[in-house]
Amino acid sequence: MYTKAHTDAFLATDMVMQTSVDCTLTNVQHKWAQLGLTLSADDFTDAESVAAIVRITGGNFRLIQRLFTQIERILQINTMRTVTKEVVEAARESMVIGPL
Repeated sequence: MYTKAHTDAFLATDMVMQTSVDCTLTNVQHKWAQLGLTLSADDFTDAESVAAIVRITGGNFRLIQRLFTQIERILQINTMRTVTKEVVEAARESMVIGPL
């Protein structure tokens, strides 16, 4: 049986997780803007790319920074102006961060 302490602990964990997600999305938006791009919540390609970034980095600030360095490199090499899921995955493959 769940007690008030269980409920309070769950709510606190949920708030921490939401704060983490908010921080991750803010960080991704900032990095996106540094590339001179606009992140649109209505654009499927942007949403798919952000989902891939979050999945790959797990919200880790340093991994987000490293991943965006590789994303920028790939965009420049291929003269692209759109971050796609494929660009994110190619950037991930050029990093040494463990198994895919």
